[in-house]
This record gives sequence, C-alpha cells and structure tokens, in this order.
Amino acid sequence: MIRCLVDLCPIIFIVALFIPLFAMSQQKIDPERLEMAATVKKMVDEKDSYGAIEMIQDKGGLEEIAQRYEFLVRDLFWQEKALHAVMPIARAGIQYCLTKANELSEKDSAAAHKMLDYAKIISYNLSSFTWPGWDEKDVLITDEAIVAGLEAAMLNVRLVERLGANPGQLSNSYWAIGAQYLAMKEYAEAKAAFESAANYAQKAGGKDAELMNNGYMAMAKILEGTDKEKAQADFNKTVKALQDIGTDDSKFFADQLVSVLKFFSQ
Repeated sequence: MIRCLVDLCPIIFIVALFIPLFAMSQQKIDPERLEMAATVKKMVDEKDSYGAIEMIQDKGGLEEIAQRYEFLVRDLFWQEKALHAVMPIARAGIQYCLTKANELSEKDSAAAHKMLDYAKIISYNLSSFTWPGWDEKDVLITDEAIVAGLEAAMLNVRLVERLGANPGQLSNSYWAIGAQYLAMKEYAEAKAAFESAANYAQKAGGKDAELMNNGYMAMAKILEGTDKEKAQADFNKTVKALQDIGTDDSKFFADQLVSVLKFFSQ
C-alpha cells in the first residue's frame, strides 16, 4: 500500500508511492537517526513538542534541518509507530521549509526550490500516514489526524503545482485528497478528487493508475449508496481490468481496492 514518498525523481514518482508496507518499515537506518526519533517521541510524550522542535533546529544548515525533519516524520511512523508525534513534527517541518523557502526566494531560487521539495515530501507523507484505509494495526488514527492529513494533501497539491509537476505527480496528490475525503465520508468531494487523479494519470500515460482511481470513484459511490448496484459492477470491472493487465503494480492496485472497500464497509 502507498505509504511514503522517498524519492524526488518524477520518473519513478508513482512507483515510489505505491510500494508494500514492509519495504519501508525494514529499511536499514543510521542508528543516530533511530536515537533521534526515540528522543523526539519521548519529548512529545512528555508534552514538550516545542522543545523537540527547538532541538531539531538547533544545529545544521537549512537543508540538513529540512532533511532531519523529513527523516523524523518517516522514522517516528515506521520505527516508533507514534503518529501522535508525527503530526506536530511534520507540521513544524513543513512550516520551517515553507518559511525558509520564502526567505530564500529572491536570494537563492535553487535553495528555495529545495526547501519547497522537502515541504512537498513531508506533506505527502503526513497525508498518507494519517489515512485509516491502510488499516495499520499498530497505529491509532483519530478524527483530528484525518483532518490534518486532508490539509496536508491539499498543501501537497499546491506545492506540486508550484514546483512545476508532471501529470503523474498531480495524480498522486489528488488521490491523497480523495482518500482523506473518503475516510471523512465526504463522498462528493472524494469523487471529484479521484476524478482529477484519474484524468492526470491518463495524461501521464499511467493506465493502471487511471484504472485505480476509477475504482476509487466507484468505491465512493458504493459507500455513498448512489446507484449502488451499478457502482459495484463498475468497481468489479475495474478490479478485473487491473488484474488482466497482469503487472505487479496493477495486481497490487486491484488487491488494494478490494481491501480498502472491505475496510470502509465495516
């Protein structure tokens, strides 16, 4: 299932987002990073998230601090299973990167672009980590987290557009908006976002991603109860079309659609 944006290269953007859970959770990580994540979690648990933010920003250059935030968001989720710590740290990291980008915009456009890139990565990861549709057993996702995820997804779209994204990137970004609206049972908004995601996937030439988003549109209609019989037929047809493509990605998307529908139908 999609979980984490780890590569800035637009050519493999879609693949990087739709990778299995275990691949991200079992990456070999520098022990110092693990120690930092554990320390930050402890400080958040002790109601000292501002102290944690001060520590994160205490030393290093702009890019080093931005990368530290990006690593922490991932490590707090994957290694510490601490979404309650991910949220304040991700928000602080996004704000740090956006603020520095604005400060640098007229002096160093390349450095400003880099800061926006980090904000883009962190915002997408926050939107993904706060989505209950993954049914991650060790992570409690609250209504507050879902709202934070939707806000992060909306920011991600703006950043992708600002950075001159290709259609494949925008497809992923609009999917994240649709996913959070689906979790909130805001089905009209979810369908609109998934339609945008499917259209951008088509422009990018991603047939499997286009089908996947069409499947999510049908799923929203099923959950909404709008012409449920036809919506279910469309959903089943899309799942079969993905299975028939026969690639690892398309089969993965087909399984994802079935499992997510099962989760939200409970």
